[in-house]
Amino acid sequence: MTTVLIVDDEALAIQAIRRSVNWENLDVDRVLDAANGVEAQKILRREPVQVLVCDLEMPRMSGIELLEWMKTSCPDTEAVILTCHESFPMAQKAMELGCVEYVLKPIAPAELTASIRHALNLWKTQESMRGTRRAYENGRSLRRDQYLQDVLEKNILSTAESLFNCAQKYDLELDVSAPLQVVRVLVQMPAALPQSEQELLGYGVCNIAKELWDKTGTGWTSLQRRSGQSFLLISAGMEPAAAAHFGEELGLACKTMLKQSVKVSPAVSSSILGLCSTADALEQWETSLHKESQSPEEARIRHWKTLLLQEDAQAVQAEITTELNRLSLKAAQERMQWIAQTLTQALHCTLQERGCPEATELVEAKPVFESLPQFLSWVQGNLARTERLLRHSPGEEQVIRRIKEYIELNIHQELTRENIAAAVYLNPDYTARLFKRKTGQSLNDYIQNKRINLARQLLAGTDMPVGDLAVALGYSSFSHFTKLFKSIEGVTPSDYRKQHARMPG
Repeated sequence: MTTVLIVDDEALAIQAIRRSVNWENLDVDRVLDAANGVEAQKILRREPVQVLVCDLEMPRMSGIELLEWMKTSCPDTEAVILTCHESFPMAQKAMELGCVEYVLKPIAPAELTASIRHALNLWKTQESMRGTRRAYENGRSLRRDQYLQDVLEKNILSTAESLFNCAQKYDLELDVSAPLQVVRVLVQMPAALPQSEQELLGYGVCNIAKELWDKTGTGWTSLQRRSGQSFLLISAGMEPAAAAHFGEELGLACKTMLKQSVKVSPAVSSSILGLCSTADALEQWETSLHKESQSPEEARIRHWKTLLLQEDAQAVQAEITTELNRLSLKAAQERMQWIAQTLTQALHCTLQERGCPEATELVEAKPVFESLPQFLSWVQGNLARTERLLRHSPGEEQVIRRIKEYIELNIHQELTRENIAAAVYLNPDYTARLFKRKTGQSLNDYIQNKRINLARQLLAGTDMPVGDLAVALGYSSFSHFTKLFKSIEGVTPSDYRKQHARMPG
């Protein structure tokens, strides 16, 4: 929506401007007005305005004073100044403050229309440039996140030369030895919380954390998911003292907005060169924190869930049997109810994580089990039912096929572990591990190879411009695509086309 704001202390002047311009021909959707600079400020604070048409001399706030305020408060708005005074110093001052047209009254309708059209065209040009810059910055941020993910997953050798060369391939100018601040955030969720709710809560915490982290530093920032419940925040240009206070701010924000507790590690000074060792140290911090903070029930649920996902229900049965056989009859009776409740939660969590339908086949625990054999029979039956449900859950080969189909259909868009996992209803970390285990390739490598193969075909078989081709393959940066293609093929896309273009007929 295109909006023009007229500011003049004379109502008749505002009416004259409104009547003398064919706003529809200028593609202007709304024309607002204000009687002075103070009223104009209120409008400009409230909503975006593309062009300001303003008198120079007004009570309460002059046109020059309004321009001075706009320079910092709404710098994207273009200004046309109208005045009765031929004052060169005043005109010069207005131009210095960003005024694009300085017009003497009285002004003919055609001249006024031309001035406003010029301001609107300038705004459109500048907005296009701003959009290009935003797209470039967004693309650079995505490439930097991907690069740091490759560093953390040790897909790049941790040497200065390898890290620098890979940054160049990503079209990034990074000093691999420059100081960074790194923290690890752990979202403390109940073990029995359904996986879908855990992920939703995790994303909420991530969004709050990233917003606060961005405000804390002055350089670039990155958020790297490490597991379903924890993530790293990395920042360049952040003072250690500022990073040290981040944990307190995030804890308060999550408590207030999400009613959720988080733990934040002490900030660690590092660099890209030392990022892997820093991440490993912070992982140890999280491990020790888990041991300290987990309730016995949560620890047992996670342990049994791990065994079940590894298809080792017998180990669960053996643990329960051994534990109860060591107890007296009375103690065993009391322990059965705790085990029954904990095991039930573990079974439901396991089935949900593997994308199984609701576990209606599981038998609810009795209020009181009459004997140990009866209880162990209940345990064995539910473990067997769970194994059967897991076997009939979407098979791994089927999941891999669905992942590949999703990538194929969305190759032109941004592809992340999160949106790929969501497409197959699985946890992002589990999805990435499963894909690597079954195919021998990481998701990133598979996507990159797929895109490069398609690029070869399109370069050889079509005359699609290379820039359009890069966009069609999901690359946000033309230069990144060109550098990546050259690093793999040894030639630029244009040279590859010259060498491999298929002759007609």
